[in-house]
Amino acid sequence: MRRFLSVVTLSLALTFSARALAIEPPRVDQPAQVSARLKKDGAVVLSFLGASSTEPDNSPVYASFFQARGMASERVEVVRGASASKQLEALEETAARVKGTLWVVMTGVGWSEDGARYLGASAGDADRLALAQVVDLLGSVRAKRVFLIVDAGFPALPKVAGAATPGVTLKPWPTSKKVVVWAATTGSEPAALYPAAGRSLFGYFSLGALQGWADGEFGSADGTVTLEEAQTFVARLVKQVGGGAQRPTSEPRVTATSTPLFSGGFAVAPKANDYVELARAARAARIKSAEDAVKNEAASAWLALQPTLPAKPTPQATKDLEAYVAKWDAASIVVDATTLGVAVPEVGEARAKLDAWARLAQKGKRKRGQKRTRGAAAAPPAPPSACQDLVKLEPRAITGELTEVERACVEGRIAAEKKQTTRDKLSRVLLIDADARGDTARWKDLAARHLDSIDRSDPDLCFRYALVLSRGSLDDAEDVVRWVDVALENKHDWEGPKYMARVYGLLQLKAEMSARLWAEAEADFLDERSDANSAEAELARGGAKTAAREWLDQARATDQSTDRARVLCEAAAGTSEACPR
Repeated sequence: MRRFLSVVTLSLALTFSARALAIEPPRVDQPAQVSARLKKDGAVVLSFLGASSTEPDNSPVYASFFQARGMASERVEVVRGASASKQLEALEETAARVKGTLWVVMTGVGWSEDGARYLGASAGDADRLALAQVVDLLGSVRAKRVFLIVDAGFPALPKVAGAATPGVTLKPWPTSKKVVVWAATTGSEPAALYPAAGRSLFGYFSLGALQGWADGEFGSADGTVTLEEAQTFVARLVKQVGGGAQRPTSEPRVTATSTPLFSGGFAVAPKANDYVELARAARAARIKSAEDAVKNEAASAWLALQPTLPAKPTPQATKDLEAYVAKWDAASIVVDATTLGVAVPEVGEARAKLDAWARLAQKGKRKRGQKRTRGAAAAPPAPPSACQDLVKLEPRAITGELTEVERACVEGRIAAEKKQTTRDKLSRVLLIDADARGDTARWKDLAARHLDSIDRSDPDLCFRYALVLSRGSLDDAEDVVRWVDVALENKHDWEGPKYMARVYGLLQLKAEMSARLWAEAEADFLDERSDANSAEAELARGGAKTAAREWLDQARATDQSTDRARVLCEAAAGTSEACPR
């Protein structure tokens, strides 16, 4: 059941985020123009990324922003794709003309060697800039204060001949009295991209913060963005939208954090819920990307296996198919520290092939049996008395050895019997026999009849039937929820650890099935955006929220795992506040 539920959770995560995927990140490349002039301020934007680079480059957007905020064009310098020496020359030339605040933005490919940080056009490039060298230079410029924005990550350089050994701890970011360093990463973690916005994750939200999105980060907006507001806003959104691995730097000096960066002329900032939707969409995109990678690998392995599969089964071919199923049926991905199962379509094809081979082998056995008994007289039908003594039938039912005639005899007695207690005993004999023979389809039909027309007071049978239904198609999801509820009506039949385990399992099954129904309703709404489908989606969402919360509450009360219950609860509720820890 755990495998099935993990795949359902993945389906839910993708489907629930489908609405959010339609929401595009607000643009940051059209900054609002202000009339004020910053006559003493200037900016230098240095990028190792040339015009042919495939990496997202925010340098032109930063330059446009600084000019829109009132800096003179002759004091806003953009250098792209130049050598390290040319970049330093441009930095020194522009810095010499700035008396007020100097903004320096650096983008490119970052890496670390022996604990030091470097920027270049590619990792390990000999033409590079050392960040410590840049900070030292900026500490001596004539500007009153300097803000250095570094839009890059600094993972350790892979070990090659003559290169530094990976794994060396990064040195602290270099500091200077007048220089504030604001970087995309604190340690050696990679700086994530934000494909939906076509930019780096840090670059996108830092540009937004400077354009006024961070105003009011600690309360009401006052028309001014301070350094503390900007850094706190960016750290929060990078974590929320990026999944939590990346940690931008934060200025520790109190005297610097209260510094106003820009005031007035801000564009309308996104609403709080917009950021929630962006985070959901980004997570859905990460899940889909990871899932697609697994599915593509599985599909390639399936195609490679095809030429080796004969029309008729062989031991080696059967072994190969079973190995494929074992590997890819357990496929999973890890996104944002959460493990999710991946449903690989080819696993179903492999299972179907194995089933067909098994039927072919069984057919061959029957033919051989017919040849051995050819010419023998058919056995006479068993008299009705053959199934009168249930005490004698039960041991053979337990081993799945009831004959077809005996099963038919029991069926006849069930149809004719008026006493419900006797019908219950007869029906259970057939259920036991079908279960022992591994005839799931037969057991499922017998259980449906038993619960619908004979007796539904056995919570174990209700649970077992709901579990079997849950492994089928989505058409059975509502019936799963129905029989879970029936089982819970009779949960008082259980005691102690059995009670805790059974109730937990039932509530888990109900929550997962309710989530699956919600996912289907969301998909229907996306296919046809009608009022009726919207209402159905909201109704299903409410059911999923209630079921997940019930499971979460029971798990918390009995000290059982709450992780998955909380995931479903927060997804349906849209907030963690509705799902207590």
